[in-house]
Parts: sequence; structure tokens; C-alpha cells
Amino acid sequence: MLLEQNGNFHSKCSSEDVCSEQKAALLRIPSISQAIALGLSPVFGWIADRGSKYVVYVMTFCFIGGLGLVLVAAQLLMDLLILPGFMLFAMGAVCGSNLTVQSGMIFVGETRSRIIFVLNNLYDAGAITPLLLWYLTQWIPSLTMTAIFGGYIILAVLILAPACLFWSTVTPIDQITDSENDVEYAKDECVAQETEDTSYIKDTSETPEKPPTDNIIEETNLSDKKEDIEGARDHDETEIKTSSDQEENPVVCVYTSISQRPSSEQLLSRPFILLCIYFGIQIATNLWTLATARDFLAYLGDDEFNNRYLTIFILLTPASIIGVPFVDYVVRNYGYHGGMQTINVLSISQGIVKVASSNLNVQILGFVLFSFFRSFLFAVVFAFVPTFLGSKTVGKGIGILTFSSIITFINAPISNVVVTKLDGNFFWPNLAYTLLGIPCIGVAWFIERDMKIDRAARKQNQT
Repeated sequence: MLLEQNGNFHSKCSSEDVCSEQKAALLRIPSISQAIALGLSPVFGWIADRGSKYVVYVMTFCFIGGLGLVLVAAQLLMDLLILPGFMLFAMGAVCGSNLTVQSGMIFVGETRSRIIFVLNNLYDAGAITPLLLWYLTQWIPSLTMTAIFGGYIILAVLILAPACLFWSTVTPIDQITDSENDVEYAKDECVAQETEDTSYIKDTSETPEKPPTDNIIEETNLSDKKEDIEGARDHDETEIKTSSDQEENPVVCVYTSISQRPSSEQLLSRPFILLCIYFGIQIATNLWTLATARDFLAYLGDDEFNNRYLTIFILLTPASIIGVPFVDYVVRNYGYHGGMQTINVLSISQGIVKVASSNLNVQILGFVLFSFFRSFLFAVVFAFVPTFLGSKTVGKGIGILTFSSIITFINAPISNVVVTKLDGNFFWPNLAYTLLGIPCIGVAWFIERDMKIDRAARKQNQT
């Protein structure tokens, strides 16, 4: 809106008024920029794993460089500079998203997760900035694009210069003590028994015939476990090996916890792949709601109220910061699995409100649920990643998770079909996105099942 008001891309119009060609050109800018930034997000994750300070340097360059390009474009109406400027903005935003996790890794324990919760919600609250800038230009007509972006450049220098200095002297604690990607490891030789009972984790250092081995999981009949262990103490090493005529003996399997594997295997582990699927579905739901809010509410009659309900929706978006104490309570008492299932409940609930009622006042309940949904989504998922990936892989993990949100570009053709073929009725796509929350319940359960085995292996490795 600000660029449109400033006259950028007005050369595409044949009259003095704003034309559809100008609007289309301006709308393509953020879409293209976001696509390129998301495509590069794994690269920025790799940079973060090389050292947190490097991603701060890249973020600083992107923000200040982007502001400079857009400032020149606004001042001189050089439209060719707008796309590169917004591309740098988008890349800086991706770096900032990764940095929310890197910042939390300076701390340990519950403090780490709480820092990530807060930073992600503050980051999310920034979505209201464009609306605030627009209202500011309405209140102060003399405020120009040059003044806005010039002020942003000064603010960016004052904030990012100390940030660069800070990160040049600080290293997340896990990067000091963690060496999971530098040690040799033993590949899993068989599948561990999947059970909620973690008593199958046995410290093999108790067996004098074998050298101590980390993360041993035994697949055995629990009723015969005591006899098997006692027999292993009294016989030669060869007698505990499994054979066709000794089916009563345990099958000894070497299980290496995910964080102790090389980065490539961590990122190909089943919990991480499932997390990418889970996050991709939920982020698609999130961006679908954001992208279609204007047209959806207009179909319900919001235009007659001068977009009053759209304004309420936008103003409630940064209110997600209020959800941080609830996120902390759920994760602290029910774990990250509880947090993910809460995300599912909120996602499905706000979807039900959208498809079950055409009353605009009822939709306000959906706005509140959506704000809490966003609060939980980014906070829980991003804080969960460092709990099972090694510190030298977390950056790449966040980068790949961010990249998985590229699936949201299917929203554009879907919304176009709704507007052109369904007369603006969003019922069916809203119903589809609501139903997509149901398989996410199962995905979260499978993630937790795998994490129980991984936690047990890590606990045994520490004893």
C-alpha cells in the first residue's frame, strides 16, 4: 500500500489513477521474494551451524542493504530496485527466524525453551508492522516513504551493530561442549522394541565379557529378562549371540541416539522427517488463513462494516505473545508432544468456527483461537528441534523446516479458484484445511513414540 501510494510501478498505468497492472506488479514482489528466501533457507541454516555470528552478519547485510535499495527506489521511483530490496528483506527475515533458536541455545534447561518461546512470539508479533505504518501515514500525511525507510536504516544500524559485536564474542553452550558430529558411532544393527516401557534399556558395562557400549537396546521377552541377564554373566561371550537354536537369548542391538549421528542421518531420521510433514501442514493452514482473511471476511459481509472485523483480526495477530505462559505451562507439564497436540486442537477448532458459522461476531472467537494457534506453532516446533538434533545440526534443521513451508504456494491457485469459480465462497477449502489437522494428531503421536526410544537411549548413555 505504501509503495502504491508512493507511485511505484505507476508507469504501467495509462491514466493517473491506480490500475490493476500496477497492483499486480506490486503483489508479485513479496511472493517472488518469499519464494527465493524460502529456497535459500537451508543455506542460511548451514551458515548458522558454522557459527551463529555468521548468520547475524548475513542478516545485518540483508536488512540494511534491502532498506537502502527500497529507499533509493522510493525516492527516485527506480522500480527495478524494489524486487532486489524485498528479496534481501525476506532473506533477512529467514535468518532472523533461525536466530531465535540460536539465541535460545545460549541458555540451558527450561530457560532455553522459554527464550525460544518468547523470541518466536515477538518475531510473530512483527506481522502487524505494515498495518501500523499504513495508519501512521494516514495520521501524518507529510510522512513519506523516504522518511520511513531512512528512519528504519538508522534503527537497523543502532540495533544490528551491537548485535554483531555481541555474537562475535558469544558461542551457544552446546557448540562448546557438544561433539556429536565428530565422534565415531555404531549404526543400528536391528530395530529396537517399540514400547512405552523403557526398562529394555540395559547398561552392557555390567557384562564383564564385553567392553562398555553406549546406547544398547535389547529386544527380549520381559518375563525371561532376569534369567537372560544372569545367564550372560556366567557364560562365554559367544554364548549370548543369537542363533537359530537359541531363540531364548536376547537380540542385542546397538542404537545411537539421533543427536550423536552425523548431520545427514539426523536430518533423515524419522522424527525429523515427520516433524517436517507436521510443520508443513500446519504452516500451510496458518498462511492460508492469513492470505484469505480479507476475502473470506468480505464474503461474510465485512465490507458493509468498513473492514471492521479484518482490523480486529490483524490487531489480534500480535496478541499471540499473550499465549507464551500457556505454551510454557503445556510443555512443562505435558512435554512437546502435549504442545503439538494442543496445536492440533487449536488448528481444528479455529477451522470449525470458520466453516460452521457465517456470523462475523462468532468469527472473533476464531481470531482468538488462531492467535493462540500461531503462538503454539512456532514456539513449540522451533523449541523442540534442539531437544533431539545436535547443536551442529540445529541450524540446518530449522532451515529445512522453514523450507518445508514452501508448500504454502499452493494457496495462491486455490484462492484464485475460490474467487473466480466459487464466487468467493471459502467453505470447501476451509473445510479441507480443517480436516488436515486430523492426520497431524497421528503424526505427532508417531514423533513422540520415536522420541521415547531416543530419550531412553540418551539417558542410558549418560549413566
